[in-house]
Amino acid sequence: MKTSIPLVFAAVASFALVGCSSKTGVKTYNYLREVGRVRQLYNTDAQESVVGVKTLQYVKLEEAANRTEQYKQTLLGTSSDGVDPEAVQFTQSVATFLDSVRSMYLNGVELIKAEQEARRRHFGPSPIAPLVSGALAAYENNVGGVVKALGELMDDAQKSNAARKQFLTPSIAKLRASRDQVVAARQALHEQAAKAKADFQKSYPDNDWTLQEVLPQ
Repeated sequence: MKTSIPLVFAAVASFALVGCSSKTGVKTYNYLREVGRVRQLYNTDAQESVVGVKTLQYVKLEEAANRTEQYKQTLLGTSSDGVDPEAVQFTQSVATFLDSVRSMYLNGVELIKAEQEARRRHFGPSPIAPLVSGALAAYENNVGGVVKALGELMDDAQKSNAARKQFLTPSIAKLRASRDQVVAARQALHEQAAKAKADFQKSYPDNDWTLQEVLPQ
């Protein structure tokens, strides 16, 4: 029995599409693994940032802010040739998230400096709780841990006497706004990652999209 020429062309076209899809899947997977490597870097920075917050060493937050900008530039410089556009969009969202994290760090620096200035001006006893031995175990080793530490810093600062509180309030307000932006951006990023994972599992089933180093879980 002869096979019609249109059917042969259709089979060849179908095979070509499958091959193209497979290549895109591999490129997308490797691309997201590289993005995941950078995500791991900025998360492992978090412990030092928590120490900076809890000990009022604003230099540690300044350094974290500088590294965060470097991580963002690394992400944006990662080649996306042949990568699924949804993965590129996810990476752009990670870069936007890092912008908000950097702003939070810098506003944390401002509040710590304001607290130190308040001490120099003798605005009364500082309500900032000191870091006690073993306390770091209570903080996640990621950006969430820094968010928690900065929240505690703001809560402590709010307990100041009237003069001290008035002096610190502008810095607290700026930090609170940027902290809330990070929380919202982090949640949106996880939702975007969940959608991408589901889409990629359907489009490129030969790859394991459930790994933390590929997409945040």
